[in-house]
Order: sequence, then structure tokens, then C-alpha cells
Amino acid sequence: MKIIHIKNMVCPRCVEAVRQTLSGMQLKPDSVSLGKTVFSQPLQPEQLGTLEEKLKALGFELIRPEAADLPAQIRSAVIRYQQLLEEGKVNGLLSAFLGSKLHKNYSYLSEQFSRAGGQTITQYHEKLRTERAKELLELGQLSVGEIALTLGYSSSQHFSGRFREQTGYSPTAWREKGGPRKSLDAI
Repeated sequence: MKIIHIKNMVCPRCVEAVRQTLSGMQLKPDSVSLGKTVFSQPLQPEQLGTLEEKLKALGFELIRPEAADLPAQIRSAVIRYQQLLEEGKVNGLLSAFLGSKLHKNYSYLSEQFSRAGGQTITQYHEKLRTERAKELLELGQLSVGEIALTLGYSSSQHFSGRFREQTGYSPTAWREKGGPRKSLDAI
């Protein structure tokens, strides 16, 4: 089995774009998920080179095994955790999820992530949840309380406080005013 790590895969559309790229190259992966593609057989060097060029054109980056980018893997795993949390498929702590997904001690992951990106995993996760909250507020389909529960906050008050810390606005004021959002890879 050969695992290829891909940087900047942050959403289901990214996964689909990588699938289409692989299909266009007539490569058949066993699986494609956020930040990672699994093949049953290793790719040839020329295939890897072509794949790297095609991914770069889409804004992705192939992470060579000799330069595995742990912070990118952590970001992908945090995004996946948040997706599973919103779907109600995970209810454990982020630290336990990351430790089991990346097979490393959370303290080590946290240290490496902070050193590379200048923010903690918790800060990154909070920014991620804030951007997702902005999206849900703009859609206007859920109440503030429903958004709080969807995003894994213990209460709407807790959510409102965190949202205000990140944006300077209450969720209700943000919904009325609107404002800029960041893409997930810019967090």
C-alpha cells in the first residue's frame, strides 16, 4: 500500500477535484480523503511528477515522503474532525481524534503545529469553527442555538462568546451585517 499526502485539501470539493485529476491520469486509488490518497501499488516516478504538476495547477501540493508536512496533516485531520462532529459521527475530544488518526502523541503534534504555524491546534480549530459559523449564519437556515450545537459548542452563550472574540460581532449582528470570510486554507 502506498499513501500519498496532499497539502491544501480542505473540503469535499477538493477531494472530488483530486479524484477527477487521478481519473484523468487513469490512476485508480483505493481511497481519496482530505489530505491523503491511498494506492495499492506505488506510483512510478514519472506518474508522481505528472500528478505533482496537475495538483499544483489546482492549488494543491504533493507532499513528498521525505518532506512529510505534519502541520498540513494536522490541519486536514482537524477539518475532518469538524466535519464528523457536524455529522454527529464523533463525540470525543479533538486531541484523542488527532492522536488516533496521526498515530502520534498529542503533545508532540501540538508542539510541531505551533512551531510551524504560530498558532495552537486549539486556536486553529476555533478559527475553523468561526469560518464555518459565518457560512451557516449567511445561509440563514439555522438559528444561533442550532448553529452552536451543530458546531459542537456546549451552549449558544459559549458559541456567541467565542464568535465575538474571533470577529468582534455577535452571531446575530454578523448575520445582519455580513462580512468577509476566509477560505479554509487561509486560516
